Amino acid sequence: MSKEKPKFSEFISEIQNRRLTMSESEFKKSITLKELDTFNEFLNKSPNPKWIKENNGMFYLPIDKVEWMLTYFFQNWRREILRESVMFNAISATVRLHVQHPITGEWTFHDGGGAVNVQVAKDKSASDLSAIKHNAVQLAYPSAISYALSNAAGQFGKVFGRDLGRKGTLEFSGAHTKEEAQEPTITQRLQTAQQTPQYEVNFVAQSPEESILNNL
Repeated sequence: MSKEKPKFSEFISEIQNRRLTMSESEFKKSITLKELDTFNEFLNKSPNPKWIKENNGMFYLPIDKVEWMLTYFFQNWRREILRESVMFNAISATVRLHVQHPITGEWTFHDGGGAVNVQVAKDKSASDLSAIKHNAVQLAYPSAISYALSNAAGQFGKVFGRDLGRKGTLEFSGAHTKEEAQEPTITQRLQTAQQTPQYEVNFVAQSPEESILNNL
């Protein structure tokens, strides 16, 4: 029977409590691949369906939910605006999202991009600069930054909305969090070997000494 996995708060608290009892070098040596995999599994859970919104057929998570989860999972994070520009009738932004890994303490980052169309007067062409509303840039610029931040956060895991609207996506399963298989008994190994023709002679017709010599 598989052991029930802890909640994220329990998982991370146990690790942080261990950190308090060790020097930093000792703690880093104690970090296991299984713990890192477990953290990635939390980041790759599906987001709360109540938070998912839709706009013109596009599914997304509101920026306040993304920022809340960044604080919840990483605690320490910061946003760096790399550049902004005008693309046709849209404001675009590129953001670098820096996060501190809560287990290793190391900082890493992902870049994200976002763009929002500027609003123009009704029935006016987007290419008509005189038709742009007076607060269009004021509205579009922060929205572009928010989209860019969400895009960068999504690269850390699907809990940030990375796979919303995608089909045929795979569930994340850490290579080091799978339950270890029990070591087969001698009887089970013999039964398996007897079902394999190339080993039948070694296990049945030959003595143990002859089998060892032939495999040297």
